[in-house]
Amino acid sequence: YNTATLPGAKYYDLDAWRHKEAVKRSRREAAAGAGAEAEKVVFNDEEERKREAARARHSEQSKKVEAARRDLLASGKLTMMREQERLRAAQQVAYKTGDMKQARDIADILAPTDDDQIVWDQKTNQYRKKSKLV
Repeated sequence: YNTATLPGAKYYDLDAWRHKEAVKRSRREAAAGAGAEAEKVVFNDEEERKREAARARHSEQSKKVEAARRDLLASGKLTMMREQERLRAAQQVAYKTGDMKQARDIADILAPTDDDQIVWDQKTNQYRKKSKLV
């Protein structure tokens, strides 16, 4: 037996297989959509209403996801979140290397504060301590 052979063609090029399956699925959906508009042979209003409600829920959910994505990109929250992740990684490295002063400084930046001592600088895309002169 050749035990090094994969069980199906899809495992050799998974991206090509997924693309082929997506094309098949879109053809089936297009055929089902064209057939549904022609003439109704089976009158199953409940099932049709359920499918329509599911389609509406799916489109509403995708609109919400797209709006949240646009909001993240437009407001700069995405860059802030990436900077926080970078700071967390730098803090872990500082702890592991024994640089406790830098680790505490990063922890101060990451710690939530009520008096807004740490602000996000739009120009440099980094967090900085708020100046006491202003």
